[in-house]
Amino acid sequence: MNDTFLNRGVAGNLGYSFSENHELRVSVRSDSSFAGAPGQTLLFPSDPLAFYDLQQLSANLTWNFQTGSHWSHHFSGMESRYYSISGFPPFGNFPNQANRAGGLAQSTYSFRSGAVTAGYQEEVENVASAQAHRNNKGGFLDGRWSPVSRLTLSAGGRAEANTSFGTRVVPRAGAVLVLRHAKGFLGDTRLRAAYGRGIEEPTALESFDTDPCSPGNPNLRPQRSRTVHAGVDQYFEADRVHVSATYFANEFRDLITSVPGTQAGCPFGSVTFLNTDRARARGIDLSTNARLTRWLSLNGNYSRDDTRVLQSSTADTGFQEPGDHLLRRPVNSGNLWLNANYRRFNFNMNAYITGARTDSDFDGLGLKRNPGYSRFDLATSCLLARGVSLYGRVTNLLDKQYQETIGFPALGRDLRLGLNYRFSGRN
Repeated sequence: MNDTFLNRGVAGNLGYSFSENHELRVSVRSDSSFAGAPGQTLLFPSDPLAFYDLQQLSANLTWNFQTGSHWSHHFSGMESRYYSISGFPPFGNFPNQANRAGGLAQSTYSFRSGAVTAGYQEEVENVASAQAHRNNKGGFLDGRWSPVSRLTLSAGGRAEANTSFGTRVVPRAGAVLVLRHAKGFLGDTRLRAAYGRGIEEPTALESFDTDPCSPGNPNLRPQRSRTVHAGVDQYFEADRVHVSATYFANEFRDLITSVPGTQAGCPFGSVTFLNTDRARARGIDLSTNARLTRWLSLNGNYSRDDTRVLQSSTADTGFQEPGDHLLRRPVNSGNLWLNANYRRFNFNMNAYITGARTDSDFDGLGLKRNPGYSRFDLATSCLLARGVSLYGRVTNLLDKQYQETIGFPALGRDLRLGLNYRFSGRN
């Protein structure tokens, strides 16, 4: 079956407070994993030799301090290293090696009715396996102001200068209006509205990957978006129940999509990264949070996300044609979770529901639809003694068979039991 999996992780976090408003912190994390890659086993026999080996190391240093009662500052530096090997014997091994280093500096000035934040960020990225180099610089300004007690306004912008695509400016603005202040059964009512633009550069692998079965495309343009959100929040029963509804209309340009390729000798098919010219997403998000009793709460949300490809440079490939839904984005999805926390016991039950979504087998079989599914999880814990607790978790309680991605079966029922010990000064 080639389902070997090994994962090792080591992390450390050390901080020191020079005073109440002056802190220095460093964190380091190392991850190493090896996994067999059997492929789309629901469509083809598993590959007994394919594998994926990954090593990552990251470090981050932050310095937070204040100068006076109005000014606060944040400085940070980071570096991460990434090394992976995709192995498809007898076709060969395909290594990728990259590192990213950067820094961030920002200052915030707070006043009675708002705050203003300004900052600068710079990152340098090197992909050694492709001998590629990319710089990214950005400056940003963000402000929040409440001219009256019931109205909060916000606005900001960021300018990006990237080696791959030049300079772009993305603004944003928003407002929150409290229509009603009240207690009792019908509580506060708040209206929200926001507008913004966004930009996202291609990942290093999307631009420079040397794997012949998923080669990078150095000509990729950045993904761009324009978003409009409008919503209402209503509180009931002295804030014990909160209901939220949000309408969104988003437009995307130059979406990066993995398109089925024609490269011979790839055991699971090949893909090419291209920009889909234009797409949109419209829909609603509904959510509720309810404290039924002092120890019992019920939360849920539902999303209707009607996406459409509007214009596509990949239409001649038969993939993501105008009128199609965007890849792997269900129109209907939601979840519901019940949590009970009574004395020494905690019990949690989650239900995840996902509707049918557009997908692709990427192997020319013509499979374009992935059915929906529902999954139930249980988790519980019991405090045995001070600092010592017993916990258990069952994922996919009903052993549901489904595919997150066409051809790749999801994990069946999974049961875990363990003990947890938490150190504290009172132990």
